[in-house]
Amino acid sequence: MKEKILFCITFLFLLLAGCKGDANDEVTEETEGLGIMTTISRVRDTRTCAKDWDGDYCADVAVKENNSANNLNLVVTIADGYLKIIHNEDKTVVEGFEKVFFDEDGYSIFETNGKEYQIRILDKMENCFKGNISQRCYGKTQKGKRCKARTLDESGYCWRHK
Repeated sequence: MKEKILFCITFLFLLLAGCKGDANDEVTEETEGLGIMTTISRVRDTRTCAKDWDGDYCADVAVKENNSANNLNLVVTIADGYLKIIHNEDKTVVEGFEKVFFDEDGYSIFETNGKEYQIRILDKMENCFKGNISQRCYGKTQKGKRCKARTLDESGYCWRHK
């Protein structure tokens, strides 16, 4: 009789231990604000977060929605390995990401608002635009030093200093 009880307790323990979800595959509902629809976001990457990604980077961003896909080279802002902002070409930003992280290879994949994003970091922001036509930004940093970013814009200012 003791063996059956011990077997049942062991079986229940293993069953409950196996039901725990993976922290990297959580489904979170975004809060509903005025005029914002609630959607379900899911981080699909099961790799671990690399905390050494920090700052602005140029990245290859693939956005898949329904049966269409777009690949763009955009600027992304990352803090402690987590995505904070995607800067679009039209100077708008996409922000408000939760639990979207980059692995040690600079790769992330996630879904939000019915779109699937695949982001691969290409290089640090100041190394994004190299070549004969690019020039160093004329803007000043908060410390009063000249910006190190490079730009193709005719004004001579990068996206941050326009």
